[in-house]
Amino acid sequence: MRTLTPRQAKYVKLIKENLTAKGLTKSEGEIMLEAGYSEEKSKQPSRVRNSQNVKPALQSFIDQLDDKRRLAITYITPKKLAKAPARDNAYIVDILTKNHQLLGGQPTELLKISPEEKAEVDRVFSQNSIIEGEIVAEPEKQAPQLPQEATKTQKQPNTTPEIAP
Repeated sequence: MRTLTPRQAKYVKLIKENLTAKGLTKSEGEIMLEAGYSEEKSKQPSRVRNSQNVKPALQSFIDQLDDKRRLAITYITPKKLAKAPARDNAYIVDILTKNHQLLGGQPTELLKISPEEKAEVDRVFSQNSIIEGEIVAEPEKQAPQLPQEATKTQKQPNTTPEIAP
């Protein structure tokens, strides 16, 4: 594993704090801003979370979340459900599962897009390239240049009367 940059280290620390402390509910974008990332980067947190440095740094924490999720699932027994509100146990499982999915790079929500939206996404991707994780817009296609003869216009006679000095 590579050494984390100071921003990456702060991001990992803040993610762990946010997911383990009571009352903290910062979004991942807010955490990225607090860690020193730009507004633009904070809009795409998965690019940092899934980077070669950060992903391994979060893996042991993800494993701990998974262990706690399994433990919570184990305790959802018919006897426990009879004693405690089921929503409490379901809430624990839900939160641990979503955090596990989020940090593990798995989808946390399934979205369906219309054929028109898919066509637009495909069009945008076909016009751009991804170089080292950055989207680079292709230069606009220039219209073919006409031969100079075709672009020349005939000189129009000057119809403005000249004023003698």
